Amino acid sequence: ILGRGTFAVVRLGVDLMTCERLACKIMDEAHLRLPKGMGNTAGDMASGTDQEINILRTVNHPNIIRIRAIIHQKDLLIIIMTKIDGGELFDYIVQRGSLPEHEAKFFFYQLLRAIEYLHTRNISHRDLKPENLLLEKRTPLFVGDFGMAKILNGSLARMQTTCGTVSYLAPEVLDNAVAGYSKNVDLWAAGCILYTMLGGCLPFGNDDRESILRKRMASFTFEYRTFKDVSSEAKDLITALLQPDPDKRPNIEQTMCHPWIASQH
Repeated sequence: ILGRGTFAVVRLGVDLMTCERLACKIMDEAHLRLPKGMGNTAGDMASGTDQEINILRTVNHPNIIRIRAIIHQKDLLIIIMTKIDGGELFDYIVQRGSLPEHEAKFFFYQLLRAIEYLHTRNISHRDLKPENLLLEKRTPLFVGDFGMAKILNGSLARMQTTCGTVSYLAPEVLDNAVAGYSKNVDLWAAGCILYTMLGGCLPFGNDDRESILRKRMASFTFEYRTFKDVSSEAKDLITALLQPDPDKRPNIEQTMCHPWIASQH
């Protein structure tokens, strides 16, 4: 078993023709057929699974996990994907405490390339975090787990559903009742990831109580010793991405042009 969630288990598989090792995400279709509001969030999970499959079938990018096949077997839905052997970015950070700036930039640039590809196609991931970024020796970073992802009707389309991981949620996701939010919530999450890589901790802590998180979102600090040798350009980019006002936060094109990132090209 490679991993386990509420509605799915991921097992190791092997292609008998090529001997390639694969990741097989196995879900019980009986749960996925339940209407919304029944069986916890099974109906929502079914919708998310359909969306995940549709997205992974259409995307083709060196920094995004590849779907190899979809199999319906008895009451099971099996999504077969490329297996990434290097583990999660989360574990990589935990093992090292924090990452040197040049390495963080290397990983972050690849994440931005994937976001740029998705946003150009009006796809928002909505659950970017180190646990969903997988590492590999040949192509060092892959974006995975598109269960929360959304295909938008246009570049200006808004979303309403509150979803994602609390520590990486943009303020407008928590306050989306009226105006909704755009795909640029992915840039807020990217800012949290960059901060975590360089600082070895989350910018706003890991308290999952929304009231506490909202208060902390107003400010964060670079006073930890891990930021002592981090460049002012890196800190400037983090500050821009963690701008609480989404209208003042840079989009992916502007982020790619930031001096700290432009030097990576």
